[in-house]
Amino acid sequence: MNGNRSLVDFHILFEIRSEFTRPRYTGREMRVLFVVATVLALAPQLRGDSAVAVRTIARGTDSRMTAHRELVVRTAGWWQFIWHEHSGSFDPPELDFSRHMVIAVFAGPSPEGTTIEITRVVQSATATTVYYRESTPVTMVSTGRRTSPFHVIAIPATRSTVAFVKITAS
Repeated sequence: MNGNRSLVDFHILFEIRSEFTRPRYTGREMRVLFVVATVLALAPQLRGDSAVAVRTIARGTDSRMTAHRELVVRTAGWWQFIWHEHSGSFDPPELDFSRHMVIAVFAGPSPEGTTIEITRVVQSATATTVYYRESTPVTMVSTGRRTSPFHVIAIPATRSTVAFVKITAS
């Protein structure tokens, strides 16, 4: 009897340990876990956020803008005004405002060597987010000369609100 009892005790002990060491999922639970993992992995695409095709119109360090500005231009009249304020010319680059709009970031007067770059534009159904970087070299010997960096781009037209996000260097 004692020999049989020890085998039964061992079997019960083994079953208890195996219950705690390996999870048991049914086929339905595994499918639910798979769907949840897939949704989490695809969350940005499911939200409708997407990177936008960007076309640079102008970029440089010689703008006539006298202050930092983050601008959205949706009409030809406003475009002509901004271009004149920026460049002094009354002839802005041609753009079809029924299909495109202009995004511009002007740094205003800055230390020599400063640059502006619009790095990414993301659109969703309700908002457009413009990410840009302003870089000032820290090792450059200053000549005291000031520049006015800028980046002007065209993106597909949208009526959504536009937010600008300055990316700080790390």
